[in-house]
Amino acid sequence: MEATHVECSISNEFIPIEQSVTLDNGDIADSELNEVQEVDGEWYNTEDGEIHYVEDRQEWVHDYNCTYSSCMEEYVHEDDGEFDYSGEDYATGEWFGNNDYYFISRGSADGTYLYSEQAIYCEDIEESVHEDDAHWDDDDELWYWDADNISGSDNEHISEYHRSPKPEDLSKDSQFAIGIEIEKVSFEGVDCRGDHVGDYELFKGFETDSSCGVEAITHILPLDKIGSENETDVFKMFDDASDIIDEDDVDSSCGGHMTVSCKTSHSSQEMREKMRVNSAIIYALYRYRLKNTYCVSDKDMKQNNPHRYSPILPKRNGLLEFRIFSRVTNVNQLKLRYRLMYKLMDYSMNKDTTYSVFLLSVLPILREMYNGNEDKLKEVMKLSYKFKTFLELGYVDEDIREFLSEYYKPKNQIQTTLCV
Repeated sequence: MEATHVECSISNEFIPIEQSVTLDNGDIADSELNEVQEVDGEWYNTEDGEIHYVEDRQEWVHDYNCTYSSCMEEYVHEDDGEFDYSGEDYATGEWFGNNDYYFISRGSADGTYLYSEQAIYCEDIEESVHEDDAHWDDDDELWYWDADNISGSDNEHISEYHRSPKPEDLSKDSQFAIGIEIEKVSFEGVDCRGDHVGDYELFKGFETDSSCGVEAITHILPLDKIGSENETDVFKMFDDASDIIDEDDVDSSCGGHMTVSCKTSHSSQEMREKMRVNSAIIYALYRYRLKNTYCVSDKDMKQNNPHRYSPILPKRNGLLEFRIFSRVTNVNQLKLRYRLMYKLMDYSMNKDTTYSVFLLSVLPILREMYNGNEDKLKEVMKLSYKFKTFLELGYVDEDIREFLSEYYKPKNQIQTTLCV
């Protein structure tokens, strides 16, 4: 006798065979149960997590075609949702528009939704931008997108933070480019907005800086090999600005940030990954900056959207900012850092070599940095290999524990991790 009923795997009841369906996992289930849904010609148990109900579309979709939005408290189809600027909130454009978010069309938040508390309305463009891209004019008490629209903003006087003129691109035919921030407590005693500093070919302008006092910011410079015409031109600009670079009014809070880029279309994240292992020598040289508040985040360089206070920070438009450098004290020191950064870029982006080969290539630069002190040179090279192990494997040696204490694990935990 032919069977007329089958057992439902969900309710454990016998049901007419004509209302039964075969689920994606091979189980038999009652098609009339609420837990059973059809998606793209296949049947699923909704409690298995293979499909989810998308309220906005009023339909069930595959798990891989949707994302749960914690702010909306529901699932959103991949074609309808996106992350906000911070990368934390995922929602539809309609939800963002109704919940104090602005869609930004220029600047660092270009093409993303930005929470209102981080957005500033700019008078000159009649739209909002990220707060870091807006420039305040004390005279008329308005925000501007273009710092050049602020009265009195030029490259000879100290401007407010992020309000000096835009840089010129002087990188010419160089594969790599670099921009440098030189932080001081003051420039020959001046440290306030509007104070006159002078006109220098090297600098796009001067700004107040909350972490130190003031900073001089260069134009976009070529980063080129030793002895090249580009390097010669840059070093002449360094020499001509020696009174600013050699300014001795500095303290431990001052830094010497360097931002690099590559013209062969690498994203900042790709650049960081290519440069990560070779950056071990930078970590060793400026290891005490790793204990500084301004370099406290993402020391292993693995976060996709790290906090701005990171030693090596990926930024938009293919820029990678090295915040780990300590204060600039003199022109010769800056020239050596320039050459070190070129070697780091060249060996990381263009050459498929080992760390040891790269380290050998920068040995003359390191020796000059330490004025021929072989003991200090050997110590920093030894530490660099320990930072290399950390950047590759996550292991923190006792000799560098004080700089990476938050990543430190006892040896038994390390062994357990490696055996899993």
